[in-house]
Amino acid sequence: MKVLLIHPPWLRFFDSCLMVPPIALNYIAAYVRKNLPAVKIEVYNADFFEGTVPSMANDVFTSKHEQYRNRLNQPEDQVWQEVRRVIREYAPDVIGVSAMTASFPSALKVAAIARETCPEALIVLGGRHVTALPQEALASEDVDIAVLGEGEETFCELLQNLNNFESVRGIAFRSSDGGVQFTPPRPKHIAIDDFPIPIIDSEISRYPFEDKKNPDIFTWSVLTARGCPFHCVYCASDKTVRFRSAENVLEEIRAVKAAYGITRFCFEDDTFSLKKDRMEQMCRLFALENIQWACVTRVDCLDESAVVQMKRSGCTQVFIGIETGSEKTMRTINKNISLKQVKKAIELLHKHNIVVIGFFIIGFHWETSSDMQATIDLIKTLPLDSFQLNIATPLPDTVLFTDLVKSGKLTPGKIDWSQFHQGSLKMNFSPFPQLEWEEMIKGFQQQAFRILKKKLLITMLRRFVKEPIVFLKKAFSRICRNPRLLSWFLPMKP
Repeated sequence: MKVLLIHPPWLRFFDSCLMVPPIALNYIAAYVRKNLPAVKIEVYNADFFEGTVPSMANDVFTSKHEQYRNRLNQPEDQVWQEVRRVIREYAPDVIGVSAMTASFPSALKVAAIARETCPEALIVLGGRHVTALPQEALASEDVDIAVLGEGEETFCELLQNLNNFESVRGIAFRSSDGGVQFTPPRPKHIAIDDFPIPIIDSEISRYPFEDKKNPDIFTWSVLTARGCPFHCVYCASDKTVRFRSAENVLEEIRAVKAAYGITRFCFEDDTFSLKKDRMEQMCRLFALENIQWACVTRVDCLDESAVVQMKRSGCTQVFIGIETGSEKTMRTINKNISLKQVKKAIELLHKHNIVVIGFFIIGFHWETSSDMQATIDLIKTLPLDSFQLNIATPLPDTVLFTDLVKSGKLTPGKIDWSQFHQGSLKMNFSPFPQLEWEEMIKGFQQQAFRILKKKLLITMLRRFVKEPIVFLKKAFSRICRNPRLLSWFLPMKP
């Protein structure tokens, strides 16, 4: 049996790319290889292309939104030609496609190409969006199975029961009468150390770091825990948190170092410092490995002793969710942090020479122009090294989405998902007329981009002073792939 797991293209339609292997699909492939060694399984990252680099600022999701939608619906686009060629040449018996909300339309396009190219193959969709709205996935005749929840055990069990879907827990499929049939849910696997380390050398997706020529310019993404216990209204994360052991995380770090020479890591957990004693245990192990690392966390999950341990073990960068400068919005989104905590966390991280990047959101349906301006004003005053500004997007399985459905502003089954992402100007669920709302958002984005450009230039200068050789190698690599990055050093028009 031949199986192909596909991470659908999305960033590439914005002239960006995913430079690292897709974690979720690597986990599934590693699990299948361990438990079903007779199955040949490959991971294809269709969102990676050697000739592109990740965008430096996420305003690209707004400025290139129409480009994305045009390319998404253009069958002869080079991305779709590549997808078609890879599927045809590999000729899989089973095709699995992952789908977040933003990439769901692309995942359906991949399924359609797969059906056309390999009409006898079983086509399976999974991911967070499919789990939240399986009926929408199965509304496509190109999709045979929807995997609900995590895929390691479910997908493996499915491969063992291709003639008996009813026996596989945690899936949905079309019944003989045309309806959607659900099997019993699969319990969450608590001991996630049981899953194999997600390192897959794919014959299809080859990355620049695999030649070990410049390992110091690449960063490997690691997931040390799954889930988040907090209840922010815009977040669809699982509320049950399961942790990998510090030793298991260290095993992955050592395996990546041995395989590729990479010594820079980014821990993608929702809240890396959630469990302080565990994080400090990891820090003690990291300190022996001569690595540099970054993480995502909350301002109320940091204190002096934790930050000291983080710095000593190689932490260079921390991403924190600040979200808003509006007190009304902060209460409404249920973030449960204060501006005092934000300022204290930034001050503490800077005290120990750790770069701080903030996450912000504007455009919630209750926000006035003053609320959004308060967020921009906060960005101006905070001594952040960088930040990301997103447009509020009601993702399925969030309180935000549920509330908008209840109010009649969203109707599942009638949503154009190609308009749903963090840079789309179609995320207007407010009382403002569409054109007025778009002009407001564009104005706030322009203010933010001017601030961001100054902050990034200062941050790059600091990185150059700290690691001049690494900085120049990384900059040269990025500019060679995308000469347009030089425009960042030109003055902005007034």
